[in-house]
Amino acid sequence: MPPGTSILDALIANDVFVSYDCQRGECGNCYTTVLAGQPVHRDVCLTPAMREQGMCICVSWAAAPGRLLLEL
Repeated sequence: MPPGTSILDALIANDVFVSYDCQRGECGNCYTTVLAGQPVHRDVCLTPAMREQGMCICVSWAAAPGRLLLEL
């Protein structure tokens, strides 16, 4: 995928079903549990407790240089 592609868009392009709605980090519909790695949170809807466990894959990504293991 080209740089700047969201995790959500990459999953959709690879025929992975993901629940989503706003694609702006406002609704939390694409909230996904993070099993490993450190996300950079760019959403505006998650609580601190939710951010400890997961991320909104429509607007957030892995902290550099890193990888994320997500529960899909």
